[in-house]
Amino acid sequence: MLVSVAGAPTAAAFASAPGAGETDPAPAPAAITLAYEAASDHLKTQNGTMGNLRTRAAGLIVLAALVTSFSTGLGLINTDSNKGNVIPVWEVAVLVVVFVLIGLFSMAVVWPSPFIFGPNPTEILRWHNFGLNEDAIRKYVTEKMIEGIGQNERLIRLRAVYFQIAIVLTIFEVAVVVVAVLPK
Repeated sequence: MLVSVAGAPTAAAFASAPGAGETDPAPAPAAITLAYEAASDHLKTQNGTMGNLRTRAAGLIVLAALVTSFSTGLGLINTDSNKGNVIPVWEVAVLVVVFVLIGLFSMAVVWPSPFIFGPNPTEILRWHNFGLNEDAIRKYVTEKMIEGIGQNERLIRLRAVYFQIAIVLTIFEVAVVVVAVLPK
């Protein structure tokens, strides 16, 4: 999915932009082309990273649900003392709270968010129709992609912290189940 790059110039900005109204007598300077390709590749890598985080976070939700389901469904935790260990109420409360927290932190990773994937081709054509030459468009788009890389990086780091917290909570959930089934 392509999204609009924030801060798109106005018609007045187009008219006064360097290269406005000029034809393209020569190809874009190599540095601009190289920067454009590097920024585009970086955005694709960030998209893959975010996708991997989301997939793993969804897996944590499944794992947390399985730990809770199997611990009760297989009789590891029960309420009848004639059938084995009875889990104390405080351990049940801890399991519920931890399960909810894992779900919340995992959802924070999976939840859709404003993410820059690349330039909007409609805007590029609009810039061209306003008279900007290819070099000016490529340079502007590259600068905006670099800004998007920074925005994405902050979002990825935050989501990675949420994911790490969910992992620790999942380990804690398993530990609570183990403690709950130990003979008392």
